[in-house]
Amino acid sequence: MPNRIRQILPMLAMITSILSAIHYLIFAITSPNLPSSLQIPFIALLVAGVLSIPLGLILSHGPWRERLMHITHFAYFWMGFFFLTFSFVLIQLLLSFLIEHHYSYWPLLAAVLASTWATYRALGPPRIITHELIGPPAMNDVSLVQISDLHVGMPFLNEKWLSKQVERINQLQPDFIAVTGDLADGPFEHVSPMLAPLANLKPLQKKFYVTGNHEFIRGGDWERRLSELGFTVLHNTHEIFQNAGGKFMIAGVPDRIITSRGSNFESSPHKALASQENVSYRILLAHEPKSVFNLRGEKCDLLLSGHTHGGQIFPFALLVRLAQPVVRGFKKINGVLVFAHMGTGFWGPPMRWLTSSEIVRFQWLKKPKQRLQ
Repeated sequence: MPNRIRQILPMLAMITSILSAIHYLIFAITSPNLPSSLQIPFIALLVAGVLSIPLGLILSHGPWRERLMHITHFAYFWMGFFFLTFSFVLIQLLLSFLIEHHYSYWPLLAAVLASTWATYRALGPPRIITHELIGPPAMNDVSLVQISDLHVGMPFLNEKWLSKQVERINQLQPDFIAVTGDLADGPFEHVSPMLAPLANLKPLQKKFYVTGNHEFIRGGDWERRLSELGFTVLHNTHEIFQNAGGKFMIAGVPDRIITSRGSNFESSPHKALASQENVSYRILLAHEPKSVFNLRGEKCDLLLSGHTHGGQIFPFALLVRLAQPVVRGFKKINGVLVFAHMGTGFWGPPMRWLTSSEIVRFQWLKKPKQRLQ
């Protein structure tokens, strides 16, 4: 048994116990009014679902990954369906406290409809979002495209899908492209060749990469692979660019999980942003929004992050908010403008419920464009 699987078995056992209890709650709430002919099939489906989640996660890491991928795919789909069902069951429980009514199986029907729509949203092309920003003269007319959390290697997120996104990004003709982590999800030897289309990303100036937590979880030298594909890897480092109005900096740090490797490894915004040059605008690339709290004395104007997926399947965003200071969009934290990208791909369930996959373009202007009233 691989060491990585042996290490996560206690956690999987605990998660399976919790999932079993929640699946039982779903059965107890939704089954009383189901036709008797559906009771046993429903029980079998719930048992298969609850067992598929830990089994699918184990198989996604093991040597059986390719041969038993259908089990992992079912586990990911079930994960999303289960979460949506549980959300609707909680609504029914809340209603039972507010108004007198009989429990029904409507949460199952609602979850089927929601899962269908969420899958359609996730498998569609990521939206291209443009944010116009105002900066010092050094940033006049600078454009940067951020992609994050592509999770190449997940179901449907393959080399063909990546090639389509590369074409769409190149059509935007940005000055810079930034990949803010969780680029891949799978064994390095299997997924790294799938990243080949990234070599065709052609910004007008440079493309940058910082690692996410999944690169460390999966193992492999992803920084070397991205260097081979023409990226500048920012590992507690920066680059400075000269514009007509002055100088600006793009810096980056590896994901905070790197500190678990030992005392010699660090994610240091302080080192990444430190410079003796007169720089009028500093951009920091960091996978987690929480990296804003690792800033010490160095000035940072904009932190571009990902990790949260915007919650991916609402109301999961409410749980993400407990761990991260911002789940989606912009938020000013300790004087730093932090942006949380909702992700270009997805993790786990190929579903998006009340969130969207996105490719984000930042355009710095001299002044805001007048908008039609």
